[in-house]
Amino acid sequence: MTADQRPFRFGLQASFAEGPDELRELSRRAEATGFDVVTIADHLGIIDPFIGASVVAEATTSLRVGTHVLNIDFHPAGLLARATATIDLTSGGRFELGLGTGYMRAEYDAAGLAFDPPGVRIGRLADTITILRGLFAGETVDHDGAHRSSTAQALTPLPPQGAALPILVGGNGDRVLDLAATAADIVGFTGFGWDPEAGAPTLTHMTAEGFSDRVARVDSHGTDPERQTLVQRVIVTDDREAAAAELAEALPIGDGDAVIDSPFVLIGTVDQICDEIVQRRALSGVSYLTVFAGRVSPEFDQVVERLAGT
Repeated sequence: MTADQRPFRFGLQASFAEGPDELRELSRRAEATGFDVVTIADHLGIIDPFIGASVVAEATTSLRVGTHVLNIDFHPAGLLARATATIDLTSGGRFELGLGTGYMRAEYDAAGLAFDPPGVRIGRLADTITILRGLFAGETVDHDGAHRSSTAQALTPLPPQGAALPILVGGNGDRVLDLAATAADIVGFTGFGWDPEAGAPTLTHMTAEGFSDRVARVDSHGTDPERQTLVQRVIVTDDREAAAAELAEALPIGDGDAVIDSPFVLIGTVDQICDEIVQRRALSGVSYLTVFAGRVSPEFDQVVERLAGT
């Protein structure tokens, strides 16, 4: 199955739920609507991603649950494998593991960790994926990597999904996308980078043109991972142009037309948004869209009900 033929999946990013009761409510509603997965991010100052994911799994029966994305430097490979296998077991094989390199220097400082150069962090992510793949397959892993190693380690318990447990790698830079295209099951496009000195995002590839460049980077490897976008805002409205012009003031990627065309924004009526999603899949192969709880109009449920699984 090629990327533009994959059925649609929808994810809900629920990291900022105010406690377990709200997280359970969001998850049950997402399951009833037709969302495929609820994910939790990995930042200091919000809920722990594995504990949050466990709450989601406990509150639902068929909804998949995942991390989007873990900062690999917060999780040594062996401990990460154990946590992943455990939640895959307790959720009945519903877990998806999203990984990233980490990018916020302030979080490293707060956690007492060294903030290594990008090449080192990407190499550590590559080593970690190699270790995890072997462990999930039931192998005894002896990996002496340049940035992370594992010596004669086997995993117990094994995750029910085994080696098929999906791994998403999310990011925006060339080297991260190269790794995602060659080593992950799912490529997660974020559309932005991060300036560690300024402590602020750089919206480098959020326009339609910028995104096409990132898709071409993945295409160049000739692989066929699932493709996902982290949608920053969903506005269901009858006045698309006015809403886009207003959002353009807060999302500095261009004028209202640029905002409408951005693959990281969905604006318009339910029909317009559905048409846009279908067209974008045909052009870029993106079939998996994640939206943020709190940044999405309630009417988006109609889009999910209409397109999920098609």
